[in-house]
Amino acid sequence: MPQPIICLDEEVCHFAERFRSAFSKPQYQYFVTVLLGLLECEGKRTLSGIASKIAQSPSVSGLSRFLAVAPWDQQALVVMWLEHFRTEMQSLVEVEREQQRTAQPKRRGRPKQPLVTGYVILSP
Repeated sequence: MPQPIICLDEEVCHFAERFRSAFSKPQYQYFVTVLLGLLECEGKRTLSGIASKIAQSPSVSGLSRFLAVAPWDQQALVVMWLEHFRTEMQSLVEVEREQQRTAQPKRRGRPKQPLVTGYVILSP
């Protein structure tokens, strides 16, 4: 069933807001449409499939132009996301490293460096 964009989950809205400065107002609407469509789409993620999951979806040709030729910088989005991700995770990683250090058995020689592994999971 098509979802209106105003029904976005609060976390998805918060995520999308981080990137608002990288887009013009129409581009931001396309960005939110693609983001919500990718989360809601089951099966093959085609432009028509993404558009079908949004109640007031733009045309497929508009989505295609947004992804192919619109003047927004993909690398800037990657940098923005990584910067935010690192600041969010820094304190959590440090706490986990400290717990691993204190749990290590005391042995002679240089102690092993603790390794913290994290995963990013998106679920609709």
